[in-house]
Amino acid sequence: MMGRRENGQGQFFYSFDLDKVVPFDHLVRQTDRVLDLGWVRDELAPFRIRAGLRSIRC
Repeated sequence: MMGRRENGQGQFFYSFDLDKVVPFDHLVRQTDRVLDLGWVRDELAPFRIRAGLRSIRC
């Protein structure tokens, strides 16, 4: 049975633009430019669920 929503309950989903959050000169952006992890997708492909909703990056 469903209970009542409490007033103190936080927001379930948040929307934000990652480009606005991570500065252009941040180490993560520099690493992304030189490190290719594309091979990880191929390695993990056999373990992905084929039914249901697709991933955002599929």
